Amino acid sequence: MYEDTAFVLLDASTNPDIARHLDTDWFRSILESAQPGLPAAEPEIKRGIRRLILLTRLENI
Repeated sequence: MYEDTAFVLLDASTNPDIARHLDTDWFRSILESAQPGLPAAEPEIKRGIRRLILLTRLENI
């Protein structure tokens, strides 16, 4: 996953309607698989992906 894509999705997920659409097993698996492949020098991207996972889950609680 590209850095810009992760941050655009993070911004979009602050909208509850979009977050609900992103809360799927498929999308979460894509996000979770992207984290280990990122170099340690990119902690802000990993942090952004973790926030994206959290935001999409919170919208459906």
